[in-house]
Amino acid sequence: PAAAIQIKQGEAEPDLAELEAHLRQHVYATHIPTMWKFVPAIPKNTSLKTDAAAVRKLFEDSAAG
Repeated sequence: PAAAIQIKQGEAEPDLAELEAHLRQHVYATHIPTMWKFVPAIPKNTSLKTDAAAVRKLFEDSAAG
């Protein structure tokens, strides 16, 4: 699994180790992302819903480069 995370403007990126530790207390280990990407905005489609294909592309671009 992967996670694209939008940080509020003016907030610092969280420490990934702390974020992962927090998730391990609340979700199954199989649901913990193995790839993380901090983005200025989550891609949206014309209906203003999360554009899953565009989010997937964020991670494909990272893997290719």
